[in-house]
Amino acid sequence: MRPSKSFFQQATASLLTYALAGALLAEPGHAQSTVSAQIANFPLGANIQVLLKTNKKLRGTRGPDSPNGFALLDAKAGARQLTFDEVESVKPVGKSHTTRNVLIGVTIGVAALAIVIGIGIAKFNEAWGR
Repeated sequence: MRPSKSFFQQATASLLTYALAGALLAEPGHAQSTVSAQIANFPLGANIQVLLKTNKKLRGTRGPDSPNGFALLDAKAGARQLTFDEVESVKPVGKSHTTRNVLIGVTIGVAALAIVIGIGIAKFNEAWGR
């Protein structure tokens, strides 16, 4: 029995769909739009860098937050209370494993795709008696 052309088209479409879905799931999420949401993503004591609307950068540890702002703790300068209105953005400082995790996910996806293609080729050769 000869495999139909539509079978290969369906298999290719399925593989591409799964690959695209995996790539979309592996991407880091989009940045939060508000500073209060950005701050809420960091646990107390996390090392962060704060960019003020005056383009000044501050580094420190995330302290407790309030409805209007949050505390930035620094060993040298002490605690500084910042309002959400004066902050442009907040980002983590230190090790981030995002790149490593994306690479691991892509590697697993490529390996799975190679296995599926290998099995497909073996089945095709078996069906044709090669």
